[in-house]
Amino acid sequence: MEELQETRKYAIKQFDKTLVLIASGGLVITIGFVEKILKITKDTDCLFLKITWILFTTTLLLNLLSHLTSAFAIDLEIRGKNKWSNIIDKSTFVLNILSIIAVILAIIFFIIFVSKNLNNG
Repeated sequence: MEELQETRKYAIKQFDKTLVLIASGGLVITIGFVEKILKITKDTDCLFLKITWILFTTTLLLNLLSHLTSAFAIDLEIRGKNKWSNIIDKSTFVLNILSIIAVILAIIFFIIFVSKNLNNG
């Protein structure tokens, strides 16, 4: 049982690292792509690019909030406030799900941005 708990901790840690890597890397790659490959002109439709950047940033902020709620839930558990700890723990889960959705949407919106502007450019 203890080994399973350690494996779970490792998986959660890797999830957070992977999510941050994808979101921050996505920001860097999309900025570089626009700067080096697809030059922004007056004809470039930047709406989807802006949405992409907002979603990648949202992913990072949601992930940061999930770290805070996770630590808060642990503190409550240590103090014996299991009911509140469980509620906060569920909010951490929701934040993680929202992070996943945001990063997936960011990737989709960037693909749409590229396809629209490469076809028009």
